[in-house]
Amino acid sequence: MSVIRPKPPTDPILHHPPPAWPDAAAAGRFAAAVERLEGLRGRVPPEADAAASLLAAYGTRAAPAPRRASALFAILDAARRVREGVDRVVVLADRPERSIVDLLLATCCHPFHDQLERPERGGRPRVFTLGEDDDADRVQGVIDLLGDRAGDAIERRYALCAVGACRAPGTRACRAAVEGHAAALEPLRVGCAAAG
Repeated sequence: MSVIRPKPPTDPILHHPPPAWPDAAAAGRFAAAVERLEGLRGRVPPEADAAASLLAAYGTRAAPAPRRASALFAILDAARRVREGVDRVVVLADRPERSIVDLLLATCCHPFHDQLERPERGGRPRVFTLGEDDDADRVQGVIDLLGDRAGDAIERRYALCAVGACRAPGTRACRAAVEGHAAALEPLRVGCAAAG
């Protein structure tokens, strides 16, 4: 994956689904992961083809729809506000939700995304995940990375993102440690308004 970004398409959300899975077991695992992710989101339609439903509700130039009322617009708007407002994001999640976040990061980001400079990342923030499996050293390491930095305002700010219920004791301990540190630095809190 190159850090040099090509010219984006005119319709960046156009989706071309891949051909059928070559392995039925892989298709089943993927379907289960998608179903779990849809359950976490809560606003994603339960139809079998959720991506097509999201895109249809969002609309395209060929079929305009009230974009601001769609769930996809709310997701993209929250992502834009985070991208424009912070340089680092801490994702707090229990084991199942964290595995989905880690999978998406490993699949969609440069292998050394967090080590790249902001322009090389396309303005996207660094992402750190914490959860029930992390020891005190990792939690403290992430807190150290959130410390006050020299640079412009964006490089000094970060966001906290809790995915799912975060009920595991280890996840709650991570959250308490990060939020205790956050009181001194005032992180950006970005909500995603319900669509519809």
